[in-house]
Amino acid sequence: MMFVIGIRYLNSWAMGSGPASYEEPEWPPHPDRVFMALLSAHFEYGGEPQQLETLRWLEQQGPPELLASPAHRRKTVATFVPVNDRKDPVRKGKALAPAGSMPIGRERQPRQFPVAIPYDLSVYLIWRNGQLPKEHRKALSQMCDQVTCIGHSASFVQTWVGDAPINSEPTTHRLLRPVNVGATYRLRIFGPGRLDYLLRQFKAGLRPVPSIWSGYGISVETQRDTSLSQSHFNSKLLMLKQVDGRRFGLDSTLQLATALRGAVMHHAIQPLPSWISGHNADGSRAERKFGHIAFFPIPHVGHERASGHLMGMGIAVPYDIHESEISRQLNPMLFRETGLPKRVHLVLGRLGECVLEIADVEDPRYGMQPEIWTGPARRWATVTPIALDRHAKGKNRQAQFEQFIAEGCERLGLPRPVEVIPTPAPIMTGALHARDMPRISRKRDGGKIRQTHAVLVFKDQVRGPLLVGAGRYRGYGLCRPLQEVD
Repeated sequence: MMFVIGIRYLNSWAMGSGPASYEEPEWPPHPDRVFMALLSAHFEYGGEPQQLETLRWLEQQGPPELLASPAHRRKTVATFVPVNDRKDPVRKGKALAPAGSMPIGRERQPRQFPVAIPYDLSVYLIWRNGQLPKEHRKALSQMCDQVTCIGHSASFVQTWVGDAPINSEPTTHRLLRPVNVGATYRLRIFGPGRLDYLLRQFKAGLRPVPSIWSGYGISVETQRDTSLSQSHFNSKLLMLKQVDGRRFGLDSTLQLATALRGAVMHHAIQPLPSWISGHNADGSRAERKFGHIAFFPIPHVGHERASGHLMGMGIAVPYDIHESEISRQLNPMLFRETGLPKRVHLVLGRLGECVLEIADVEDPRYGMQPEIWTGPARRWATVTPIALDRHAKGKNRQAQFEQFIAEGCERLGLPRPVEVIPTPAPIMTGALHARDMPRISRKRDGGKIRQTHAVLVFKDQVRGPLLVGAGRYRGYGLCRPLQEVD
């Protein structure tokens, strides 16, 4: 039998700094922050000893699941606020400057007040396998009734204890569950001994340090939709945003994909599995049904003002690899031991450096949303040209191009398209003409592979990501869904 702690943000926003930066809001609220808010309520209102015993019981129940909606961030600006008086202004020995509305003798220092604005104001901490004893329910309800804020003191909340979340719009809430790898969030949680530690720090007049961390992933409540055809790549993409370095364009796709592949192979656990290296232990080519890991650009494309610059890089993993194995191999590159994101430095010689970091799930940029690249959809258009795996011979080369591309879709586990329209120029605004993209070299003789853009039309919707052709593991043949036209 489960129980929940419900939280409702009364101001329609949540104010509180995230663990990585004072300028970034924390969302969703970390379980450890909620735990400390309960403890604070106990002391502020002179709670009974039973409340401490309840908190000690709660920390033994394991990390909770979270039910929360996405949120967007309010732009954070520096606000100058007065600090405490440092000395008596009368004894400074000089005339006082006009202070306007500020108290005499006080300085102002910059502060940030980051705010997250959730689409739904309610958040739930859920313990599915815990039964809340009667005595603990009463004490926990008392503390919840006394919690006035979570995060900043201006972030007013209402909290309560319940047996289940109150029904909300299913489209706005996402269920977050603790995971070991492939985490979308890294949240501070509480565990055994946390209460005693907080009490010791309080008596010593010291601020507590962050507690232990846990990865949280967005739960997929339904199994794979067998009514939809899906490519051999997992639709749960790893999106890495660029946080530093020079700006790159789509013409740097090969160099960036090669560098990112090198970083993954450097940090992964040895010996490298074939789904990462593409080769068996003896060096021979791995003949895997679902292929191996692919790296692709995340460009600013698809609308009238699209510039085509890269916002980051993506990683697509074969569908048959379990999430625990993905985490085990990729987390050393993506996360520090504390659970916070780690920066990935890609050095490309004279091209400069590209610094990447795992993207926040709330990244507001349209192209950074995985769903933009996975669909499902019937009509797809290339963002990077498809490298053809064969050379067209004789006449009617256009028909041969159509055949090569259609067969490439079938090798990806997709049905054969009902229509393939090769075109040298992209229809996706911001993408580069096929002739402006560096051509891939054949391994056997060093010759350049022919490449072309295309529009793919399937009979029914298919789910991506779609990376088609000979260069699919290095970001070529990347497709994006097109909106259906009535």
